[in-house]
Amino acid sequence: MPDLRDLRCITATTATAPSGGGGGAPGTFYDNCHVTLNPVSQFRLTMPTKKRSAPDSQAQSLGVSKSLRSNNTSPHGSIAADPDPPRLPSDSPTKQGSASASKNNQGYSLQKDGKSSKNRSQSKLSSSHALSITSDNAKQETILYLLKSELNGAVFHQPNFVDALLPCSDEYLEQILRRCAGFDVERNKWTQPPPTGSEDNFYRPIVDIFNAIGLAVRSTTLDPSPYAQFQDRNDRPLTSCYPGMSVYPDIIRCERPDTPDNVHWQDIDMFVEVKNKKKLMKDAIRQSARYARALFAHRIDRRFIRTLVVCGTTAVFLHFDRSGVIYSDNIDMYGDPRRFIRAFAGLLLLRGADAGYNPIFTNTWRTPNPENPKAPILAHTVTINNEKYTVVDVLCIRKSVRGRATLVLALRNVKRPPGDKTIDGVLKVTWRDQSRFREGLILREFVGTYGVCQMMYDEVVNINGNTDVVCSRSGLSPGPLGEVFGPPEENPDMKGARRDDCRVHNMLLMQPGRPLSEAKSPFELLAGFVGALMGHWAFVNKQVQHRDISANNILLTLGDYKYERLEWEQLKERGVDVLVQEFQVPEWDKIFNESGDHKYEKVKELTWKFIRRLDFLKQVIKVLGPKPFGFLSDVDMANILTLSRKDVTDMHTHRTGTLAFMSHKLLLAEQGDCVPHEYLHDLESFFWVLLYTVAEHMEGKNLAKKASDVISKLDLLDPMLLGNMKLSLLTQIADGSLDARSFNTTWSKMLAPILKEFAEWTLGVMKHKFDSTKDPDSHFEKLLTIFLDAAIKVRSESNTKETQATHICSSTDECTSCPLRDTRKEGEEPKISRSSKGSSDLP
Repeated sequence: MPDLRDLRCITATTATAPSGGGGGAPGTFYDNCHVTLNPVSQFRLTMPTKKRSAPDSQAQSLGVSKSLRSNNTSPHGSIAADPDPPRLPSDSPTKQGSASASKNNQGYSLQKDGKSSKNRSQSKLSSSHALSITSDNAKQETILYLLKSELNGAVFHQPNFVDALLPCSDEYLEQILRRCAGFDVERNKWTQPPPTGSEDNFYRPIVDIFNAIGLAVRSTTLDPSPYAQFQDRNDRPLTSCYPGMSVYPDIIRCERPDTPDNVHWQDIDMFVEVKNKKKLMKDAIRQSARYARALFAHRIDRRFIRTLVVCGTTAVFLHFDRSGVIYSDNIDMYGDPRRFIRAFAGLLLLRGADAGYNPIFTNTWRTPNPENPKAPILAHTVTINNEKYTVVDVLCIRKSVRGRATLVLALRNVKRPPGDKTIDGVLKVTWRDQSRFREGLILREFVGTYGVCQMMYDEVVNINGNTDVVCSRSGLSPGPLGEVFGPPEENPDMKGARRDDCRVHNMLLMQPGRPLSEAKSPFELLAGFVGALMGHWAFVNKQVQHRDISANNILLTLGDYKYERLEWEQLKERGVDVLVQEFQVPEWDKIFNESGDHKYEKVKELTWKFIRRLDFLKQVIKVLGPKPFGFLSDVDMANILTLSRKDVTDMHTHRTGTLAFMSHKLLLAEQGDCVPHEYLHDLESFFWVLLYTVAEHMEGKNLAKKASDVISKLDLLDPMLLGNMKLSLLTQIADGSLDARSFNTTWSKMLAPILKEFAEWTLGVMKHKFDSTKDPDSHFEKLLTIFLDAAIKVRSESNTKETQATHICSSTDECTSCPLRDTRKEGEEPKISRSSKGSSDLP
């Protein structure tokens, strides 16, 4: 019988630290950032100034007391943490080169931890010392904290894990056992004794066992493809596209057998975390969650991840999906080798969709760019409704394990000739909690509607003929490792989001657009707002409450988009009176109940009637032309005003949306107050989007203090504090004590008058108790008149020509200048949330 050691393949090369680099991670070069610590609990991370992107409604929320950034710090300068910043648990796993802040009797200190070190030393720093660290290390601390918040209460034990998720028949198992090098079938044991001692002693024996089983599986299944080996990778970080993810998985297997030594996260098929003691199991699972987050972020074609951790000789298998973590019973690799081989072979037998890959993606490998090793090495093609598209760019990806995992891609049809760089559509992929209304079903009722994002295709994803949902947690309990990310009571922010064990995979292909910051002129910006306001009017007209008006959801149109069943053409051909007479509100209860989602029922009849929108549309077309300059997108947070779910309690509070753009009245409402989210609150949100856009839009210069101060105030995370701040800003802008001209930004001088008039209107309508039965059309008419008049004035002053942009994008490399791109940086994730409770990407 061949010896297990015969399978060893030594491929490791040792990276070296830069000369004079001190005690950093091997091969790590330090960025231009410093951490300054002093005894009065100050923690300041100074980073190079970067252009700011708008707050993101789908970013992670940490809550006020847990924010990593001071509310009073300019976003364009240094980032200062709270006096008592969030810290990871003392037993959190660390890797080579990681730095964690801990508090002791000397104030704050940084701990530098090397995995092979037997003793962890603490460096005590006084206020006169500064320690350079990589920005990646600072990001890793944030990532670990986010994971604790995200996965708290979402870890479940599956006693039947192997049979349910890692099937391996008895027939296959017997053949694999006979072919497994280093395993004595007669004695039911490995020929080599279990490793002992330091963690370094465990990597090679475990890699050898993995490869022995892997080769046996390959031989049993007659797989003709080259074998991709498991590798010991603990001393070399993986290359990453994102900050904080250049980490050190202990053992990896790449998708390609010929992967270069400079392994990129996009190469990874499987990772395994190893510890030398069973008692470190929780550490290993936390570390694996960090790797799962990185793999989800880099591989847009992964639906779920199955792997394992090994602590001493004990293995636990893990399943990561968008509802959290499921783990198996303990399996002793040496004490019960037959059981372990069955489980591990079952893991290796999974292929394609069964292994967690999304079958709509076809991947090709790019030649690595030596000048940019962090660049993506995978090119993707997607098949949607039997049409093939090239993925031109990743516009938005939620870097998380648990949640909706929103992914937005810019697509180009493969039928286009070479050199044609048109963007044909934007694909939005989500894991929707079924308590939410399906976005595509809403948009189907607005085909051709002026100012509404146009849906091109909508599908609930099917895998092997079945609806693609997360692994069921029904009947499962947290078990002995359920509190690996902390007891549930330590994370009250997540209570409303725990009921998410029935997420369904959705795809929505829709109209592409450009962010407001890409407007060519103040006229195009105002015209874009007119389109979005008309779209919002159309939504409410059909009983849809958007509830997430934000800078990322108001988009500018592309001039080459082809509309269907144009509302404005029907208006011209048939007239207002006929269309008003034929207008009907969709039968939403029938639409959603027939979709196969959970049952809905009507809860009320609305008393208002919108009858003047189409008449006003004639005025808009007369001023701006037939095609909209902008539209309102993303009804993922929308509510149907007349429907309610029969079988669940509403998870959504009165605070729904993006804090920076939310109505001040919603922010000031107490938890027990009955303050329903009305369309008038969404109209106020348009003001905050306009203010934010004007304040932050500066071409090539740093922002003036007043503009920076306004943005910092809108970034406050405490709802009550932010609500009072917004009321103050409204009052100051309305009475002229704060003049937007003082922002000295690109558009502030020309748009200051409309900001003042908008603030006056907002304060006027909010002074009185809102009665939805009293002529709601008048609110839209008044606000749209303000914008139309301003657009006419701005156009006459600047002699702007009415044009709409056509977007083109590179087809060979990720387009970093793509105007469709969500430019929010990884480190900016905690800034803004949809609600005051938990991560907005969770529900």
